[in-house]
Amino acid sequence: MEKQCIICGKVFTLTSPCQKTCSDECSKINFKQYHKQYGKHYEKSEKRKRYNRLYEKSEKRKQYKQSYYKTDAYIEHRLKLENSPEYKLYKKKYGQTDERKKATKEYKNTPKGKEYILRNRIKRRAFKNNIIEVFSMEEWKDKVENTNGICPGINGVCFNKDGSNVGISNLVLDHIFPISKANKEFKLTGAKRIYNIDDVQPLCKSCNSVKKDKIIKPKGLYTIKIIN
Repeated sequence: MEKQCIICGKVFTLTSPCQKTCSDECSKINFKQYHKQYGKHYEKSEKRKRYNRLYEKSEKRKQYKQSYYKTDAYIEHRLKLENSPEYKLYKKKYGQTDERKKATKEYKNTPKGKEYILRNRIKRRAFKNNIIEVFSMEEWKDKVENTNGICPGINGVCFNKDGSNVGISNLVLDHIFPISKANKEFKLTGAKRIYNIDDVQPLCKSCNSVKKDKIIKPKGLYTIKIIN
C-alpha cells in the first residue's frame, strides 16, 4: 500500500500501518514539530500552571534559589543586566514614575488595596507581639535628633533619590535584626528577643525597603538578648 509523506510529500510504500513519513530524516522533523506544538499547548494548560504553583512553593525550589543567588555566575549575570541599555530603558518605562506613583495611590484607596494594607498591618502586629522592646520613645527621639535628619544609609550608602538629607520626620524605625526572623526563632524555640535602643536604627523609607529582612550591622553597638 502506498502513502504520501506528510513532511516532503513523497509517495512511499508502507511498511507499518501507522507510518506517516518516508524516511528517518522526515520522521525526526515530524517528531520535533509535534513536540513543539504539543509543548505550546502544555505550557498554557492548567496542569502545567498547577505544577508550577506547587513547585514554586516547595522546599526544593527555595533551596535551589538560595544556593543559585550566591553563585558567581548569577552575580555576573545580574551586573551585566543592570548595566545594559535595555534594562535602563525598562527602568525608565516601568520604574517609579509619576504615573506609577499616582496609580499606587489610587490602588490604596480601593477596597482591595485597603484590605491588603490592613492584612500587612495585622501581620506585622503579630510579629511585634513575639518580641520585647525595652527602649522608650524619648530614647528613640534623641537618637533620631542626633542624625540631624540625615539618613545613615546601608553601609554608608543612602538609596534615597533626593539625597541622604531627608529630614527628621521622614526617618523611620528599623530593627537591625529583622522582626520576621525573630518571629521564626520564637516559633522554633519559644524565646522572645529583647531589643535595646542600640538594636534599632533610623533609616529613610527607601533604605528601609532596600534592606528588607537582611541583617546589616551599623557602626556601633549590636546587642540583642533572648529570654524564655
